[in-house]
Amino acid sequence: MKKRFIVMMLLFALLLSGCYIFEEGNEIIGVDTKYETNIETDKESIDTTDEETIKEEESRQEIIETETEEEVIHEARLKLLGDVFPHKTEIRYAKAMAGGNGYDFNYGFELIKDFMSDADLTVLNNEFTSNPNWEISAYPTFNIPPAIFEALKNAGVDAVSTANNHCMDTRFEGIDSTIDYLDQYGIKHTGTQKDSSEPYLIMDVNGIKVGMLSYAEQLNGFESIVKTEEQKAKINMLVPEEIKKDIENIRAEGAEFVFVYPHWGNEYESYPRQDQIKLARNMIEWGADLVIGNHPHVVQPKEKYVTSDGRIGHIYYALGNVFSNQNYNSLGDWRTEQGLAVEVKIRKSSRDNKVEFVELIDHPIWTMNRPDEYGKRTRVYLISDFINGGPKSDEALSEELERMEKANRMTLDVLSKTVE
Repeated sequence: MKKRFIVMMLLFALLLSGCYIFEEGNEIIGVDTKYETNIETDKESIDTTDEETIKEEESRQEIIETETEEEVIHEARLKLLGDVFPHKTEIRYAKAMAGGNGYDFNYGFELIKDFMSDADLTVLNNEFTSNPNWEISAYPTFNIPPAIFEALKNAGVDAVSTANNHCMDTRFEGIDSTIDYLDQYGIKHTGTQKDSSEPYLIMDVNGIKVGMLSYAEQLNGFESIVKTEEQKAKINMLVPEEIKKDIENIRAEGAEFVFVYPHWGNEYESYPRQDQIKLARNMIEWGADLVIGNHPHVVQPKEKYVTSDGRIGHIYYALGNVFSNQNYNSLGDWRTEQGLAVEVKIRKSSRDNKVEFVELIDHPIWTMNRPDEYGKRTRVYLISDFINGGPKSDEALSEELERMEKANRMTLDVLSKTVE
């Protein structure tokens, strides 16, 4: 009896201690059943499960938000044109139009102003200087009254290329004063600099960072006076190594779309040299999207170029003239009164921030003067507004319409030629 009592007391003590025993065969096995430990383990398990569930829900929510996030599209329309360099005919007429009070060049762009203004960015080549300390002059030394900048601004011009063979016509002083006038009239510029500032331009165009570069192949013999590093920094010369570096740098600084205005080639030739073709394609390989050539004063072919890594670029070797006195009447060459305006539509998606071409439209233009009481009135015509019953066809003489039709055919024919 006493023995049984002792055994029962031992069993009771074991139960109180949180342990129990059972028999398996002839062995007595003890199992730890500490309640506190199990509670903590279960609590940690529950906490871990809750954290994982929350993270999964947050991740799932992020995926849903990403999938349902609205795509933002940025679009921009650029209009790019060729050379502006008024001659004596245009200067005399501008003076007469102003009635003895300065100069007024607005007449030259009155027929194309609506077209040029209807863009997010309009660019052309500024092939002259404006230096108040030099006499007003035209070919071969272009020093044009600053009123020309007011006319360009009124016509919708936003930016100009200034690196060309006439940028040194009134020497370094003329480079600086031309830049001052451009700044005064709110026209952006690149190609020449007053100091060693960055040799390119980045503009925000409807949410797209557009980069522009400009280079001159030669300076009409004034290369010999560009000696010091400070002087060299004022003009972007057409040096492949420098162009490559500039394109890489402008991309690194955030430019999402890059176009180059090289002033190059041989005057009055309708086809580019082989070294130009090689350089233009290299510019695209180096990261440019578009090349807009000038200087020949006639239109040259265009080409679509696919890089080694599959990117698409476009090259226009020369756009011809915009506003000048070069025409068949003065030079005996039909091509010099013919030009081209290139309309470029680009798009960027917020999904990948890549900029792509949407459309390129070629707009042949024509420049001619007509005598009136003030002299010879040189104006730029958007050919599509006049031929084939265009909205402004009544404003042109029959002879002018014939020449515009001829210009349209010749320009489109040149553009269609294959570049090899």
